[in-house]
Parts: sequence; structure tokens; C-alpha cells
Amino acid sequence: YDLIISCCGSFGHILKKRDQVNCLKATRKLLTKKGKIIIDFVMPPKIWQSNFIEKSSKKEFILYSNIVAKRQLTHRVDSEKGIFQLVIQVEYERNESNLKNEFILTSKIVKPQHVEEISKIAGLKIENIFGDYKINAFTQNSYWMIVEMGL
Repeated sequence: YDLIISCCGSFGHILKKRDQVNCLKATRKLLTKKGKIIIDFVMPPKIWQSNFIEKSSKKEFILYSNIVAKRQLTHRVDSEKGIFQLVIQVEYERNESNLKNEFILTSKIVKPQHVEEISKIAGLKIENIFGDYKINAFTQNSYWMIVEMGL
């Protein structure tokens, strides 16, 4: 392929370094000689400076058939473990039963140095790192880290 894209922060859900390297190696095999890999990482600003942060917000909303639900979003950052999580809890009543669902989205905190290391191990070269989709420079205040790699 001439271009392979991993978007929406999906690569960050590969939590182990070994698995990240294996994913890049497998992807590299699919590239043409001048092919590119683009990977975006979600980088909530200042995520690296904090040891542990937890923020929550609650909101009521209407589900289908006029069912009132309560949603709570919790953002957790643990830079010692190198992860951040988005926990979504939804509570609602249906057929006289109280129901509760919880979804946990865990992602790896990835620094540029880590991306350089795993790409090198996988036989790839970083060509550019951007801070957003307007191709602005990446800084620690960027919400995205968009990495362009090639052979």
C-alpha cells in the first residue's frame, strides 16, 4: 500500500510495547517502497506532568422511548503506569429495573521518544510529527500527536 492510516487514537489501545512493535512490523510489510504510515495518538494537554488526575462530569439525557438516563464520564490519568482511561457509566430504569452499564476505554500515554524507539525497532523511520490535522507543530500542549513514518 502507498498509505496506511491508524486514526482516532486506536494505536494507543495497544498497551504493551512488544505488541506495538509487532503491529508496526506487520504494517511495514504491507507498504510499498515509498509508502507511508500515519498514526495519530490522543494526547490530552499536559498529560505527562501529572502523576494522577481524575475528573468527573454528570449529565442527564433522554434515551429512546423517553427513558431518562444519567451519564457520568470520568477521566483518569496515571502517568506512572503510562495510561489514561475514560470511564463511561450510564444508569437508567427500564421495566421497573435499575440498570447500569460501564465502559472503560484504556489508552497508552505515548511520548515522542517512545514512538521513535518502537518505530526504529520495527524498521521504520519517523518523517514528521504534527500536533493537529492542520499540520501544526507538535508541542506538549497539542491534543494530537500525528506521526508520519516510512521505510
